[in-house]
Amino acid sequence: MASPSSAVPGGLTSAEAAELLAQYGPNAVPEERERPLLALLRKFSAPVPWMLEATVVLELALHRNTEAAVIAFLLVFNAVLSFAQEGHAKRALDLLRSRLAILARVERDGAWQRLPSERIVPGDLIYLRAGDMAPADVRVASGSILVDHSTVTGESGPVELADGGTGYAGGVVRRGVATAVVTATGARTFFGKTAQLVR
Repeated sequence: MASPSSAVPGGLTSAEAAELLAQYGPNAVPEERERPLLALLRKFSAPVPWMLEATVVLELALHRNTEAAVIAFLLVFNAVLSFAQEGHAKRALDLLRSRLAILARVERDGAWQRLPSERIVPGDLIYLRAGDMAPADVRVASGSILVDHSTVTGESGPVELADGGTGYAGGVVRRGVATAVVTATGARTFFGKTAQLVR
């Protein structure tokens, strides 16, 4: 494996990285799990469903069984549809989270090493080359890379990033080599904020 030049200044010490890791937390999107049955039942517990449920009871009291059945069907259909869409959103969130579970080349204590992306912190100096996925939001320090952010930002094509250029977590390097400073990790990244919106 080719390694970045040790002549590139920067990088954190292990002590600095540990301090920043304690401050910012791991480079991961927080995970919340809920039992599926509770999630489905929660769809029936909100102001609009309560009004519809009251309407069903009222229609039954007035012996309008057809109207009550139609409203009850729509209530259940809406709850199931909402539950299914939430399931799709959670799967998308899991995909976003898995994208951050990668190894990155990081300069620590003056030496380049491969670390799990969860241990990356703001201020870390990382090395990116063709085929790599950016493990966090970064600012290019030296070099030039062509990055595909389409899965993160929806941009139609790759963008060229040179000194000072901003890359986002989840972006795939298509061409070039660069060192970059991590500017945001975990939920603070553009990627992480998207995951929070999906949630």
